[in-house]
Amino acid sequence: MKRIAINGFGRIGRLVFRIIEERERQFREQQKISKIGDKYLNARLATARKTKSNEKAYQSAINYVNNAREILKNGIGLYIYGDNSSGKTYLTACICNELVRAGYTCVFTSIPKLLAETQRRARENGMSQAEIVDTLSRKQFLFIDDLGKEFLGDASGWERARAEKLLLEVLNARYGNGLPTLFTSNYSLEDFATKFGLDKAILERVNEMSTIVIKLEG
Repeated sequence: MKRIAINGFGRIGRLVFRIIEERERQFREQQKISKIGDKYLNARLATARKTKSNEKAYQSAINYVNNAREILKNGIGLYIYGDNSSGKTYLTACICNELVRAGYTCVFTSIPKLLAETQRRARENGMSQAEIVDTLSRKQFLFIDDLGKEFLGDASGWERARAEKLLLEVLNARYGNGLPTLFTSNYSLEDFATKFGLDKAILERVNEMSTIVIKLEG
């Protein structure tokens, strides 16, 4: 009887190993494109620390990922809010990694990061904000972390206006394409609507695009 080697030995084993290796390489490459931070490269829903206070939120995240095809088809967004250090960024990083591993195109960012990137690209290669917004408008899933923080602190009126303009342009573009956006924030939708005195159009878009709302307690 012919013996077939597995576990990395023999022709079939080596082929399986190469396939696994190539898939992992592609996953890591897509992670880079997603711009997820190094701190979260290994964030996974399966290995995340679950507690009684956050297990409901993690189950909602698992359901979101498991139904990604329908989620994408119907443009179902997600709004996760909670106090500082409750684990909002880690949870959404887990979702992002799972979606990237499943083959979806994702970008994980924040409005301050996008503003900095806009300035850098304009300086380096003349890329306009409109071109960056167009790129974001075509990603299947967009993650906007820490929504609201850009409107706190010592930001000048000019900086605040830039942040509002960029946020609204991104949201309108994705809304027009029917693509889901996932937000994290320290503020509930109600607090977000009243705390910052933002353009009504921004508030309406965020509210419309936040199909599922999750409160995360650390």
